[in-house]
Amino acid sequence: MPHRRILLIIALAAFLILLGAALWLLLSNRNRAGETLTEVAGTPQPLLPTVLATAAGPEPAASGRETATTPSPTPAIVDRPGEPAAGRDLSLDALPTLKELVARYPELGDLLENVDLADRAQLSAAYEQLVALFAAEGAEGLRVFVSESGILQSLNIDPTYVDFVLAYETGGIAGAAALARQRRLLTEDGLVRIVLVLDTEDLSVVEPQLAAAGAVVLDHYGNEVEIGLPLSQIEAAASSEEALAQLVAIAHLPHVIAVRAPEQIPTGAWLPAGQGAALTLATEWHAAGITGRGVRVGIIDPDGFGGYQNLLGQALPPAERVILAPWLTADELNTATGPHGAACAEIIHAMAPDAELYLAYSGGSARGLAQAVDWLIASGVDIISYSASSIAEPLDGTGPSDEIAAVAQDAGILWVNASGNYAQSHLEMVFTDGDGDGYHEFPDGNELLPIYVAEFTSLGLTWDDNWNGASEDYDLYLMTPTADGRDLETIATSYSLQAGRAGDQPVEAIDIELSPAREYYVAIREDGISRPGRLNLLGWNNEFEYAMPEGSLGSPADAPGVLAVGATYWRDDVLEPYSSQGPTSDGRTKPELTAPTGVDSLSYGEFSGTSAAAPHVAGAAALVLSAFPDLDARQLRDYLTSRALDRGPAGFDNGYGAGRLALQQPPAVRAAPVTAAATIHAVRQSHNESMGGRYGVRLFVDFSVEGLRGQTGAVTARFSDAAGQPLADGNGQFSDGAGHVAVAEPFSPAVDSADISEFPLFMPYDELELPPGEHTVQVVVDVAGSDGAALAFSQPAAFILTMADDSQRLAEVRAVDVVHNVAHDNVAGMDILIDFDTFNFRGETGTLAAYFYFDDANNTPLLDFNDQYRAQDGVVAVGGRFQPGSNRAIYQDFALFMPYAELHMAEGARYNLKLQIVIWDEATGETLTVSEWVPFWFET
Repeated sequence: MPHRRILLIIALAAFLILLGAALWLLLSNRNRAGETLTEVAGTPQPLLPTVLATAAGPEPAASGRETATTPSPTPAIVDRPGEPAAGRDLSLDALPTLKELVARYPELGDLLENVDLADRAQLSAAYEQLVALFAAEGAEGLRVFVSESGILQSLNIDPTYVDFVLAYETGGIAGAAALARQRRLLTEDGLVRIVLVLDTEDLSVVEPQLAAAGAVVLDHYGNEVEIGLPLSQIEAAASSEEALAQLVAIAHLPHVIAVRAPEQIPTGAWLPAGQGAALTLATEWHAAGITGRGVRVGIIDPDGFGGYQNLLGQALPPAERVILAPWLTADELNTATGPHGAACAEIIHAMAPDAELYLAYSGGSARGLAQAVDWLIASGVDIISYSASSIAEPLDGTGPSDEIAAVAQDAGILWVNASGNYAQSHLEMVFTDGDGDGYHEFPDGNELLPIYVAEFTSLGLTWDDNWNGASEDYDLYLMTPTADGRDLETIATSYSLQAGRAGDQPVEAIDIELSPAREYYVAIREDGISRPGRLNLLGWNNEFEYAMPEGSLGSPADAPGVLAVGATYWRDDVLEPYSSQGPTSDGRTKPELTAPTGVDSLSYGEFSGTSAAAPHVAGAAALVLSAFPDLDARQLRDYLTSRALDRGPAGFDNGYGAGRLALQQPPAVRAAPVTAAATIHAVRQSHNESMGGRYGVRLFVDFSVEGLRGQTGAVTARFSDAAGQPLADGNGQFSDGAGHVAVAEPFSPAVDSADISEFPLFMPYDELELPPGEHTVQVVVDVAGSDGAALAFSQPAAFILTMADDSQRLAEVRAVDVVHNVAHDNVAGMDILIDFDTFNFRGETGTLAAYFYFDDANNTPLLDFNDQYRAQDGVVAVGGRFQPGSNRAIYQDFALFMPYAELHMAEGARYNLKLQIVIWDEATGETLTVSEWVPFWFET
């Protein structure tokens, strides 16, 4: 054969091989290790990924404070600061009706008859049809059918557990566990939480049956019992149908009226408190010998008292004056609960240093709250401080939390309650459906309400109906854009049945873990009403696009006799924009008082929210009661409101109440100790600390003082250059009053001889007001008495500080954490959590993206095949936008989610991959920073 023909055949064969390989690659749509797909540089270009979370995450605190406005005396809608959601159709398509569904699927007609789903055979037959309906019509079609056909009533379970079973059906036990974790149904030891409503308060009538069903009793009060069903037991059922059968069997036990998902009562935290004690003149009462001695203050907290043991004898009383509720051990309370209650206790101790504190962990449920009240009444407390409130009650003083507070008041106890942090997440509306599609039209005419969320968020919808026996039916939806951004998908729904039964309440609530970097929308739909109802929507850990501050109270702050407390910033007495306002739904003016917030706390650093305000009032009440022990609760409340400093509109109003807490001068004054002395033992520096969205140096001072009991002294750090010349202050923010840079904090010893350790001071680097370059900075700390005279000085201590050019925009990635095997919206994948800082980028829009590669020497990129998660050049990527609120902004756990399927990896192999984070200025395209490679492995 001639050589030319041989070469032609070889060339043709090679071409066919290459063509076949290319077609195979295109048809298989998978990335494969070892293949050089594209020549790329080691650093990816800042190309905008297709999938971006357009809603900005929580802004870091700005270096300054925005001025809050005085609430309007008439109801008003307040827009959220910033640009509103734009570019999206905020209307919804009508859902199919029950009649339409049955017409499409005639076999469903069998389920419209009286089915007994407690019968295993009937449940199995119904489940098969319901799963088929779910596959054909999706979750929304299924929800319409089960709620309107009577199936949900026959199941007798909360719809949350229907979602749990659907997650099992679509994602196996891992999907069910992910949903349970997202909805806060799963305990740390693997129990699925379920609340049973009984027709009796006698738990013994159902305990044997619960034990036989494998359930563990977690909590019991009144006619409600919270149980835990082991996830391992549900997994052993081997199918979603069997999992549903287990739940239905429990729901149909004798004496079980209803099955509900556990509620989560939010704390009032928006996230030693010397500022509040000095501002309210509590320190003057201390100096007069009035310190709360002989008064017992109960503190109830749903988050807990984590870390309290480290505060005993310092920011809290000594151990013998701190009494714990018996249902947790001291170690459990200290290590297994959150710090919110400890921070509240710190403030009460600062206000009333000799009062006895009774700590009761309530665990976030009404049952726990009632149990705590019973114990505090038996313990003989005089005052209860509760920095939490429910967002799903009638708000007219008659709700479950209000009834619990009334029990304490009937025992002669003054109840002090945070008003709530819901002024920016509240709407009160009459149901409106102009187009007849079943969806409520919000005040702006749209059927979707944009909201901005934190990681854990809650929504509560209530309406005017019988609290037990509600028959007007509404549903609550939480939605987010689909992966392609073209449509919306429902990620959580509350569609409890309101059919006039004894256990039916006019409440729908969603409690869920979310990614703050995504867009979210709320929708409300009627599911059988006889009239347009008055709707009340409240949110916790979120802000609405627009809100109505008026009427935004939580419960039991709305209860008659409860002393509700709003929040004013301690430096200027301006009402905080989040502080919940009255009136109650039955027209009573609330709150009664406001009190300082934004104060220092060893538990939190800066402690803000009405959570910090309420314990100031509880501590002040303890002081008054120790001075006037014959006052009853009403007289004690009147004493405090009569001395308040009127703020806002003249007189008693729904923002400030009677005004800001002020004790005025004490009833008697004693001579102060003649001699005062102090010794500074040590000063420790901790650099690159963040506080309020700013970086700086935190100083911890160990010192002892004598002769200052009941007085207010100050610890001051003064800064100078290498030659000892004081640094000049140019903005009056961190100054010693003489024009020099300094930071000071007050302290008030409760005893004549006090040893104080780890006393904190924080100095932001930018407040040193140094030019760009390297500087040697010295710091000297002094302790002063109540007259301002210094009693002790530390030795000078130096540190080296490099200041960046304030005209250069920069970013720095501090850490990247990849969390595998998570699910969002029933899609399995990985969460990428990024800690990063930005510099000189305030108010600008930046983009952060993760790009994916094979972990090889060539940095071979993963290619996208469906135009979903990709950069402009086809590299697999996912990103999100951010907008810093300060010149130096600090972001923690900025979240990106990458579905495993979008990596497009061939099945049946393990791959070593890596990702890289790029941050750039969206306006200019300038790359601000590129992270190190982050390796991980992935097995299909």
